[in-house]
Amino acid sequence: MELLFGLILAFCKAEECPDRQTMLEQSQTALLQGLLSESATGITIVEHSFSCGPPVSSQELGQFMMLRGAHYFFLDQPTGAQLYFRAASDLHAWNDVYGPQLQQLYNATQQDDVDMITLSLKLPRQYNLYLDGTPQDLPVQTKSNYHLIQVIDPNGHIYFSQLHYVQTDHTISIPPPPTTHSRPLLLAAIGTGSSSIISGILAHKKNEAMYNAQSLEELDKHYLQQRILIGFSGISLGATGVLFLFW
Repeated sequence: MELLFGLILAFCKAEECPDRQTMLEQSQTALLQGLLSESATGITIVEHSFSCGPPVSSQELGQFMMLRGAHYFFLDQPTGAQLYFRAASDLHAWNDVYGPQLQQLYNATQQDDVDMITLSLKLPRQYNLYLDGTPQDLPVQTKSNYHLIQVIDPNGHIYFSQLHYVQTDHTISIPPPPTTHSRPLLLAAIGTGSSSIISGILAHKKNEAMYNAQSLEELDKHYLQQRILIGFSGISLGATGVLFLFW
């Protein structure tokens, strides 16, 4: 019970994200002491940490896969244990603390000659893909297995994270990143757009002025002013379009 309280307290006190390594070690200790409920709580907290903090390392993920596989084993759920041990095996994550019985099961799940599958997704510009704790270029060739898929934004923060069992060629859908608009550019676009409209109105009014002109000199003057206003209106309209393009 004290260990469970410590796990929950560590989670609640985390300023931004649970300390992944600490939670892995505490959850492993609970499991090896036979405290399955406490271990399950820790495993849930560790999985939560995959969506925050720095990208997960392959070593941390390997520890997690071993921990979850061992947890399933002690719950007498061999299928779950085999799947997670297979993922741990691909990450070379065996730890002697789990003993010879679990090592036998772990060794039996190792995959050698298996067909590769393809992971595909459309990344936003300047975003990066991490697969099982390792940066990857797209598309990715990998084994059928449990995989941690993380997308990292340009600031190095986790934008998307998913622990997923991938069995066949798979396309991952991720939400589009939020757009960030510049207020100064918007104000400038409004200003140039307004100038374009006003210039167009004044240019149109020059038609009446030219119609009422009393001399050829006055007609030429209004015509020249109209051409200038039309040109300025067109330039302002083009500038407005460019500003909205970069907004």
